[in-house]
Amino acid sequence: MRSWQTITGVHNYEPRHLQQAIDFLALPGAPTFSDVMVPPVPLAELPALFERAEPTILRRTVAPSA
Repeated sequence: MRSWQTITGVHNYEPRHLQQAIDFLALPGAPTFSDVMVPPVPLAELPALFERAEPTILRRTVAPSA
């Protein structure tokens, strides 16, 4: 299947917030997923992330060690 995407949220959000988010993403020029996310970083590199500022990254995922 192509372009299968999932939208998930965290606790304390109401259903109206999901609709607001979908409406925002439907706007012309809205940011894409790759605009706000970057690839996961290995757990061993996590301390280095706190030493440098990356103000354009909104979320960062950490990949646990294998």
